Parts: sequence; structure tokens; C-alpha cells
Amino acid sequence: MEKVSAYTNTRLKKVINVYQQQFRDFKAPGFGDYIRGCFHMLQVLRILNKYRNTNVLFDMDIRNHPMSKFIEVRGPVETCTNYPMLGNYFIDSLEVKNDPDDMGFQFILNNVINFFNKIQEETYFTFCCKFPVFEKIEEEDKEFIRQRLLPNDVLKESIEQTLRTLDLQKGGYSVVHIRIRDEVSFPPVALADSRMKDIEKLLTPKLDSSKKYLLITNHNDIKRYFQFASVPSHICHVGQDATPTDEAVRDTMMDFYLMAYSNSIIAYSEYCFTGFSLECSKLFNIPYEIITSPPTPPPFPGL
Repeated sequence: MEKVSAYTNTRLKKVINVYQQQFRDFKAPGFGDYIRGCFHMLQVLRILNKYRNTNVLFDMDIRNHPMSKFIEVRGPVETCTNYPMLGNYFIDSLEVKNDPDDMGFQFILNNVINFFNKIQEETYFTFCCKFPVFEKIEEEDKEFIRQRLLPNDVLKESIEQTLRTLDLQKGGYSVVHIRIRDEVSFPPVALADSRMKDIEKLLTPKLDSSKKYLLITNHNDIKRYFQFASVPSHICHVGQDATPTDEAVRDTMMDFYLMAYSNSIIAYSEYCFTGFSLECSKLFNIPYEIITSPPTPPPFPGL
């Protein structure tokens, strides 16, 4: 560890990852990206505290996002005085071995030390969506995040009513999550059947006729095409949409928890990646498979 810099910050006591729609110079990415950033921050603060003998705490803050209307807000007691001016936490990072003698580990720890040495605040509010630096996410980290994201009574009732309507039991169904490109989803553009048939060809070999499936998607045309159980709902991107309705935020968060209560997730994304379901699966320890060979996107929206 002789290659690692000294940690000299005696002022910093807590780092708080904030999720809101608009930051100083960028709009927020998706909710899954925020959860991923919380995993990252918990990991890097743990190694900072352990190997540099400090005690910087971590917390989450969604109070300035409309989703706080549907989540039991158990965030920090500290108050952010200037949400609009918050910026992006950034260090060069990559996934490394959790071994202090590993050069990659030392690279990460050095970057973390150098970054936080510059933060001369007792409580540092920021936004982080960086990838975890270690493959293994500790169960205590997952539990910490889960406790900060509990649905409130309003959302719980919507979830329970949906499960009753669809005759589904928690843990008794699988989820098919289909993520269509944002530019044809927000606002929605009509999708051609040929596009959905291509998706169907990829999904069908992955399905088990003995299982119950619930469809989660960011486009209602997908719900009309596929014969899975689904919920007629308002759809929004909780990061990118400027003025989502309360109903759209509620329904999007309900989709997240319906995935959390499933026993497995099969995902398809036109981006070959979707944090919304992937990070949900990590957070709630749900078996996950993503289909990574998408059809070629059409040259024009909807075609």
C-alpha cells in the first residue's frame, strides 16, 4: 500500500448521493443508474475508511425528486441548501480485485483519496452513477439501500391492488422487461409490428410455458402486442422527463417494485443494457438474464 496517497481531509464527515431531475449542468440519468452509483459510493467509502483510518459516512437523498411522494423518505437529517447547483461526482474507476496489494485496487483508492481530499465540506451532496469497483456487492450495502427506498402506503396499495388484479403472488412470477429506445418512448411513437416481431423471436426461446410472466416496458405498444400479463399504466423516464405527472412517477416506481417481487427477470434492451431492471435484480437478489443480440434499430422512429 506504499503507493497510495495520504488522506488529509479532517473536515469531511458524510457523502450524500442525491437523486433529482436536474443538476447544475446535466439532467439525471435513470433510477437504476442512481442505485448503481450508490453501490459504488458505499464500496469506495468502505475502503477509504478501512485503509485510511477515517469514518466518512454515506446516505441517500431523494427528497427533491417527485418519487419522494411514493417512497418512505428516510434520508439524511442534513439539509441541502442549494439543490440546483449540485454537480457530478467523478473519478476514473474500473472494476478491480478487492485486494489491497492489487495495482487496480491501489489505483481506485488513490483516485478516491485525491478526490475527497479536495472536498472541504462537512457534508458533501453530489450525484453519483459510477459502476461498482468490486464485482461482489455486500449484502449490508444492498440492505442499506433497500431501507432507503421503501414504498410508502400509497405505493404499497397500488402494488397490492395490481397483484390482486393480475392474480399474481409475490415471488410467484417472472418478469419480462423490454426496454425500447428513449427517442421513440418519451414521448411515445407508434411501433411497427415488424419491430416487435423481431423482439418476440429473441424472447420466445427464453420462455417457460409453465411459468407466469409479467411484462414491464417503457412503451405501451409493447404491452398491446405481447400476450403477457401487464398493467395499463402511465410511463415516464424519472430522470429525463422534465415534468412527469404524479401518476407516471407512481406507475414507474410500481414497475420497479413489481420486478423486485418477482422470482426472475428476463430483459431485452435496444441498448443491450438496461439499468432499471439490472440494478433492481442486484438490489433484491433476483436471477437475471439479458438478451444482448437486438435487431438492427430502424432508420426512422417506429419503422
